[in-house]
Amino acid sequence: MQLITTKSGFIISGNDFPHLRIGTPERQIDLEQSDKQIRFKIEDIVPLFDEQHPHLTLYTTDDVPYQVSEPLENITAKESLNLTYLEKTYWLAITDDKQIVVLAQPNLPSEYFYNQDAQLTGLKTQYDSLILGLTFSTKFSAPEQIQLTIRVRHTKAKITLPATRAARRHHHTGKVINEAVFALDHHAFDTLYGQLNGVPFDTYDYNLFDVFISFMKPSLKINPYYYRVGYYSAVLDQEKAKENELWFSYNNDYQVYFKPYGTQKYDNFSFKLSFLPKGSYETYLLLSKKLLKPIEEMSRDNSDNGSNTSKEKYELENIAAKLKLKIAVGEYPDSATDNGLVFYRFICNHYAHLFDPYYIISKDSPNYDAVAHPAGTRIDYRSPEHVELLPELDFIAFTHTSDYLLPVVSPMMTKLLDHAFKIFLQHGISSIRDVSKRYGKRSKEQPFANLVVASSPLEKQLLIEKMGYDDDEVVVSGLPRFDNLIYYRHNERYKKDHQHELLIIPTWRAGEDHLPKKEFVETEFFKHWQAFLEDPTLKRLKENYRLSISFYLHHNFQRYADLFDASEVSILTREDTTVQQLLIQNQLLITDYSSVGIDFALMQKPVFYYQFDHGLDESNDSYNPNFKLPGPIYDDPNDLLLAIESYIRYPSSQPVDPKIVEAYYPYNDQMASNRIVSALLDHFYPD
Repeated sequence: MQLITTKSGFIISGNDFPHLRIGTPERQIDLEQSDKQIRFKIEDIVPLFDEQHPHLTLYTTDDVPYQVSEPLENITAKESLNLTYLEKTYWLAITDDKQIVVLAQPNLPSEYFYNQDAQLTGLKTQYDSLILGLTFSTKFSAPEQIQLTIRVRHTKAKITLPATRAARRHHHTGKVINEAVFALDHHAFDTLYGQLNGVPFDTYDYNLFDVFISFMKPSLKINPYYYRVGYYSAVLDQEKAKENELWFSYNNDYQVYFKPYGTQKYDNFSFKLSFLPKGSYETYLLLSKKLLKPIEEMSRDNSDNGSNTSKEKYELENIAAKLKLKIAVGEYPDSATDNGLVFYRFICNHYAHLFDPYYIISKDSPNYDAVAHPAGTRIDYRSPEHVELLPELDFIAFTHTSDYLLPVVSPMMTKLLDHAFKIFLQHGISSIRDVSKRYGKRSKEQPFANLVVASSPLEKQLLIEKMGYDDDEVVVSGLPRFDNLIYYRHNERYKKDHQHELLIIPTWRAGEDHLPKKEFVETEFFKHWQAFLEDPTLKRLKENYRLSISFYLHHNFQRYADLFDASEVSILTREDTTVQQLLIQNQLLITDYSSVGIDFALMQKPVFYYQFDHGLDESNDSYNPNFKLPGPIYDDPNDLLLAIESYIRYPSSQPVDPKIVEAYYPYNDQMASNRIVSALLDHFYPD
């Protein structure tokens, strides 16, 4: 069968066709048929189009859409299956279910040309490049240009690269199989990172990169569109990709690790990058030769036994041979302000006779000096010492994810970490919202954590029922930072000295933390908070009650602090202070959904919630039906400011409900860190 375009219409030839009509389900006209041909003039069918029917279909006399009976490979077509009539363009096309249609639109939708089946088929690295192989199919003919686009998720940053090599072959199904090869080197990534905040050589790269394919065929005027690429068509190749480590040289100073993965819902091809200094990379290679084989053998033993018996025996034998237990602690790679720092200092001060404590932090962190302690060791993030430390650890304590304490998140580093006992210190109370996808147990063989810190029996219950942990894997201790907060809860003199200090500290919004600054200022988050900081009523409160007002952004939004401007408010950053210091110093708090509201309430100080959007996951009610915040909630800034003024004038009207506070944290002592250490020792010395 052949599809042909003439100056006045379309011809379909080569078959013995039944009597056919063209039109919509409600309105059709007969087609001219003779000598194995169907002809129709464009002027005859144009009146059949309307807004509800932008395309016409060929029907049999039974009002059933006609389906081509022969294989698609037997169908040929001229390069151009379109014509223009009265300044409009019309296309003759065949759908995926082999129906013949005429479309009325300027460009041919790409789904009539492309089968939406692009797959990653190969990955390898050369010295300074990454080579990608893709396969996809098209209908009737091949594209003239194939392009790969890489986008940084949640931003507009992207690069587009042409194929370095392309091939095509006709398949017996009628498809044209297209194969394309692309090469990525540091020039491509320099361009991409240049649209963001520069190349993250010495810190963790939080960016996620999504891969798309696009193509051009000028003769078809295909609608421009970017299609996602599937991760792997073969399960075997996908499993091999998980084990292979893809490294290439970025420049004279850094090696880069390429980590491909399939997205959770659709298994589309995405990747992450990690940079490692060349000196640390050399240490990494030496370590891989020395340790990878024994660790693989140990993992095999565990798998064969169907339990953790071998792993526990290995750990206990190692511990018995040492004088002290090695524990690494960390938060974000560039941070030491929260539970990690408090817990590390506690071990240094009180348990240095049992532990060798290490804190992992990047050298450019504003908190770098705060980590220094005579009883502990500060480890520079991604240094050779960092790489060497991993296989020696007995414990690793983290506030967000243990990945942040790895020099690079590679298969070898992950396996090395599996032998250590992992403690999730948390960075807030998890009963506030459903975080099971991020911090749930995952699996018995490779759990997110071996021990999780909870602050109340209710939170422990949620960690067990909603996040998959066992009873003995959760300790109701409280967060380490609570020890500091409880101290200041009882310091009435300190409260009096700071009674006219107001802190504003909202949390972040998912999907907005990597936006370029010119896009961030267009978000509802920025517009509402900037307007609030400039509110005349807030200015009046400052003047009338001699308030000192501070504004501090979440860690993930710190890069946007310079965008906020208010003459009556101090815009503070992590270079100026820490969240702990701010919570202690201020006596009034405004937040939206942040768990710092709980911290503030624990010090028996008033917290007010300003919620102008739906930043908190609406599924929280089903996750924790008993969920309550310890302060009043407002969606109107005027109501909020009136409530704050009322409290300042009549401070006896306590807006914090003590019963809610006690439900979040029932203790009234400074023993949270001690309870965590006791739980660790109980796991290894149960008798």
